[in-house]
Amino acid sequence: MHLRLKISLCLATLFVFGIRESVCLPGASQVDLQLIYERYGRKPGDTWLSVLDDSYFEGRYSGWKMLFMCCGSEDVIERHLMHWIEDGVVSVAAEGPAGSADIAVAPPVADEVLEKMTELGYTVTVMDHDLEKTIMDTFSRGRQTGRLTENFLQLEEIEDYLKEVQKKHPDQVKLSIIGESVQKRPIMQLSIVSKGSLKKEEEQSPEISSLPVIFLDAGMHAREWLSTATALYLIESLLEDPEATKGVEWRIVPVVNPDGYLYTWRKDRMWRKNRRSIDFNRCVGVDLNRNFKVDFGGAGASPYACSDEFRGEAAFSEPETQAIRKAVTDMGDRLKAFVSLHSYRQSILLPWSHAPSSHDNVQNMTNLAHGIAKEISNSRGTQFDVDSAWFNLYPASGTSLDWVAGEGVPYTYIIELQDQGEHGFLWPESEIFPAVNESYAGFRFLSKMIRKEFSSKEFISEDDEAISLKSVELPVERDPTTENPLVIFLEIYDQILTENNEISKNLSEISLEVVNGTEGIKISELNRTATPSVVEQTGILNIDVEKNETAGSSLAEGIVIEVLNQASKNESEISASKTTLRERQPVLNTGIIYPTSTQYEHSLGVENSPPKADECAGDVDCKVSALIKSMLDKGQSTNDE
Repeated sequence: MHLRLKISLCLATLFVFGIRESVCLPGASQVDLQLIYERYGRKPGDTWLSVLDDSYFEGRYSGWKMLFMCCGSEDVIERHLMHWIEDGVVSVAAEGPAGSADIAVAPPVADEVLEKMTELGYTVTVMDHDLEKTIMDTFSRGRQTGRLTENFLQLEEIEDYLKEVQKKHPDQVKLSIIGESVQKRPIMQLSIVSKGSLKKEEEQSPEISSLPVIFLDAGMHAREWLSTATALYLIESLLEDPEATKGVEWRIVPVVNPDGYLYTWRKDRMWRKNRRSIDFNRCVGVDLNRNFKVDFGGAGASPYACSDEFRGEAAFSEPETQAIRKAVTDMGDRLKAFVSLHSYRQSILLPWSHAPSSHDNVQNMTNLAHGIAKEISNSRGTQFDVDSAWFNLYPASGTSLDWVAGEGVPYTYIIELQDQGEHGFLWPESEIFPAVNESYAGFRFLSKMIRKEFSSKEFISEDDEAISLKSVELPVERDPTTENPLVIFLEIYDQILTENNEISKNLSEISLEVVNGTEGIKISELNRTATPSVVEQTGILNIDVEKNETAGSSLAEGIVIEVLNQASKNESEISASKTTLRERQPVLNTGIIYPTSTQYEHSLGVENSPPKADECAGDVDCKVSALIKSMLDKGQSTNDE
């Protein structure tokens, strides 16, 4: 019965999506899968699958729920969920700003995951009760092959389209292969210049070799189908818009990750990474946007192969990232703008993503980004945020954005496309056109500004000369704590109190309550062991990270920590997250501490004293960490008395 079900689902997939080859490929190790399914009580009639199981496409997410969690670092969230992640019954679907994350959970563990994470202090909301239905609802009925603005294209359709474009426009388009994927599929790049510029090789217009280049890639993360659809629409629109190709050369890679993209059609719509087999590990894939050689293995990149943000064995270990490196270096000084398309968040992100600092060209990058955002908004009112990746989204090391910026390219951006979470990765086919069309308005503006700044005067019109960018006021100098103290504090708190720590009868439970105030955030840590029926707050500890000063009173029954925001008195500017995320709060975080400071310090393998001030010079995280440790020692010794 179960075998017949699998076969019928494969046939249904062939019928609905028009896939030209059999999708019922050999699955993962049946021994492992059998043990996993027995462990979680999967019944013969169930259609849901472990992420490790590649048996079929349709039905695999039946009954899976999507949970929204806030707030804590993804590394910590993954550690809490790792044994489920390794069995493929939980997946971190997306990391968001302010330490939030979307977590996909299989039916048999949904309630258990929700209960555990709530007990650990996370705010957990069920955002989707049946992920399978949501996936299937994104596809249009009566699918027509090859319609760029009505349907998402499969990999073979994309390759056919690019070849057809070159045949139709030989004087304007050049198709090239910049590399191969792990599974030896071609990574295609389309170069577009003004009509008539490309002739026979010996007659090629000499000015082409001096044109500034705008490079754009998409599909680095396989499930982000809207990014690839946007790149394809950009190609089609450029060929019909002489103004957008005048005096510049566009180079577009619609699918950086062809193996992963194909896998999202054949097996798992929510797949993110490439399809690299990992030695001695049953998990598959490397996050290509953590594999570039810039702070490799730093913040936001995971060493765990089962993580969706697995960095790989070494920088540029993947042929896909090697292909982007070669494409970028081949352009040399001609490359003036680099754009990597992703989804979702509606943000234009600037370097740096691996550090809380600004690029040397931040003013010009910001001005241009705001111009792009304005043009997009003029189309139908969609608003795109502009900020550095670190502060707007989350820290991430090993990104293409930072690597290219480090190579000296003047304008580098990650554009996180529509929307802000309503559809997320599962963008409906019925909404492709309005999304890609408004994005094109921004790309057209980018082309004009690059032409005006870098092209020869012969290409610059009076209209171009009349365009001017508004100089946007930059944020005040920021550090991670004054910009978003809640996120940093929770990450440090969670790391200190939960690392190598298990709940037992000898441990005291502490609640961490976060309240936004007009001058900062107030974090209350309440000791419920002294008087079980009454919680008293008798002490306050103020932390001024900038001056590394503390001031407080008695810490007998509990302590209140106030992390002051020196940059602003406006609550909206110090909020822990965007408005859309704040509506899903309040935040309540629970941690575990040892009953004595000696046991606590021993668990962390550190000395029984905080770092000296000079050891933390210039390191905000170190300062906060030292203060918290010192505070806990004082609080515990007082309670022991």
